[in-house]
Amino acid sequence: MMPLEIAWAATVQWLAGDVMCRVMMFTRTFGLYLSSYVLICIAIDRYYAILKPLNLTWEARMRRALILAWFCAALSSLPQSFIFHLEEHPEVRG
Repeated sequence: MMPLEIAWAATVQWLAGDVMCRVMMFTRTFGLYLSSYVLICIAIDRYYAILKPLNLTWEARMRRALILAWFCAALSSLPQSFIFHLEEHPEVRG
């Protein structure tokens, strides 16, 4: 997210093209969703660590939960690559 914001602040225009616009908007929201989903996984892991401290089978489930978190974050961010696109201003070019 930070390189995108720095480039935008420095140039005050988008120079990278339509595909990069879509990719950057996808990754921008992907990070937000992923951090939320991983935080949920951490909370669930801590819950089971306190509830059943000697149960070691939970580790495999947590790996699956993290994979699911990545998948859900990608799925949740996918609409951003369709919503955002590059357009030219009708009166000002460039």
